Amino acid sequence: MEWFSAENVVAVLTAVLGVLASIGVLWYERRVPRRKRIGYRVQMDTPIGSDVSQGRANVRLGLFSETPDMSDATLVLLRVENDGSQSIVDSDYTGRELHGLTAEFTGRTVRGIAVTQPPGAVHLMEHFTPAAGMRHSGSLIRLPRVPLNRGEHFKLLVLLTGADVGSPIRITGGIRDGEVTVNRAARPDDKPPLFGRAARLITVSLTVCVVVLAAIILVRDDTPPPLDCARGELRVTGSTAFAPVVRELAATYMEECEGSRIEVDPRGSNSGIRELSDEGARAGKSGSPALVALSDGPKPPGHPELRETRVAVSLFSLVVNDRVPVRDLSLADIRRVYAGEIRNWRELGGPDLEILL
Repeated sequence: MEWFSAENVVAVLTAVLGVLASIGVLWYERRVPRRKRIGYRVQMDTPIGSDVSQGRANVRLGLFSETPDMSDATLVLLRVENDGSQSIVDSDYTGRELHGLTAEFTGRTVRGIAVTQPPGAVHLMEHFTPAAGMRHSGSLIRLPRVPLNRGEHFKLLVLLTGADVGSPIRITGGIRDGEVTVNRAARPDDKPPLFGRAARLITVSLTVCVVVLAAIILVRDDTPPPLDCARGELRVTGSTAFAPVVRELAATYMEECEGSRIEVDPRGSNSGIRELSDEGARAGKSGSPALVALSDGPKPPGHPELRETRVAVSLFSLVVNDRVPVRDLSLADIRRVYAGEIRNWRELGGPDLEILL
């Protein structure tokens, strides 16, 4: 399980979180907004009367000061909007009475109403008439069956008396294949967040995963192995002339290449070639054995199945006894000596001594 490392786990979790976030967004957009929905939010609820018991001092001039029975007056700005994915027509309101929705201000009495519409929605104003069901009594405002396209809204500025600021406000009514729900109000003094709660959670989670992954990569001391590294076992046999160098190379390779094991067992060139031939015969068609034979000369005849590759040069030096002052032997002289054609140093300008190899 070489892949089961800390950085791989964090990378997989980051990828899974990203995929789940994308799927969640698609699911939310397909599942939630399909319903018809009217949402409402209280954008302002502030005292304008002289009664300081509501906890907010104010200065009043003109009508606010002269109008009677306004000591406990409050002013509410209520936004009603189509925040679903489908348009709402007058027949979508399921109530049996003339009006479509009812706004209730618990504990307060409605004194006056002003309806406002956004630019481009002047046509909505013709629906807010008594004939269409627009009226108020006590703590209730009955709203007509206003058709709203997706994203359209209107606002109610309501003058009330009676209860303190913050008393419950709700809108009720039936919508075919939909609902009426309260939205979080954005107060005029509130600073709207750049991201929603879900977006912030996803962003923080992804950021944590990326930071952890980067920390693992930067902190750990994990130098990647060379590109030519291989895992497994290998045995090297053959010429003893290469043994010191091969042992050094094997130790270096095993140190740099994790998971490799090299055994150096030199027994001579001919012995190594015979062993390689025998191992190959036993392996048959299953593949080449994990064995390399080094030879200080060409392979002998009788081994057509072996393939030789020149990988190094082995230098041989001729050492003579210090009693022999010969220092200028040519390559031809050395070959004649090893061929047995010259048997005495006298023939090469040296003393009368027999040449012993």
